[in-house]
Amino acid sequence: MISSFFEELSLLKKIALISFVLGKIISIPAALTILSGDSQKASMILYAYAALIFVSIVCSVIPDKKKKRLPDGVFHLDGITLTIMNGKVSDYEVTKGKEHV
Repeated sequence: MISSFFEELSLLKKIALISFVLGKIISIPAALTILSGDSQKASMILYAYAALIFVSIVCSVIPDKKKKRLPDGVFHLDGITLTIMNGKVSDYEVTKGKEHV
């Protein structure tokens, strides 16, 4: 179940998820080092935490660029008949004006 969840995610979403989880894991040691008073280590851990959370936000906001595929079938619209196969237009016919009165 978990592996199928990761297979459906794009690379950017995987990076966002991993950096968010790592950032949250780092938050507890960051809080402990702040309370211990070691400002050098605390600032280094806080910068790492901020960077990971920033990367997760940026990667989650960037849209996925998936090509939308046209559905297969025959479509009639305003006197035009389109036949679409494998996501590409295979036949184009103008049927408007061909009617016999």
